[in-house]
Amino acid sequence: VNLEAALLALAGESVQAVVEVGAHPMLQSALRATLPGAPHLHLFERGLGLNASGRSELIRLSGELQPVRLARELNKAFPRVVLDHSKTWLENGLNSADLVPAATKLCQRGMFPELKPQDFFRFVTPRSLLESQGQL
Repeated sequence: VNLEAALLALAGESVQAVVEVGAHPMLQSALRATLPGAPHLHLFERGLGLNASGRSELIRLSGELQPVRLARELNKAFPRVVLDHSKTWLENGLNSADLVPAATKLCQRGMFPELKPQDFFRFVTPRSLLESQGQL
């Protein structure tokens, strides 16, 4: 792996966290320099095995970031509209010709795995859909 190329590729991205399987002695300082502020954790330590605190941190970060990821995926599904999450789909300028393919995209991307086009009648605003995750 070309570590320098990989870090440079991430430099302009919105990185939520960097997870290593095993701790790499050079990676920690390189990550701090390239991706300041991005959480960095490793899951295994040589000679010790599973790093329980790293696993706990990963679980915590995943839970905190889920609403952000869901909102981002929802916004990507409607590229021609800046969604106002408090307005209805119709008030956002969307109709069934927009919602049916968006349901397919969102389902295929795995963020709303059970989403069907008819769910947009139950969850009439982007906010209600985001808040309902897990109730589909």
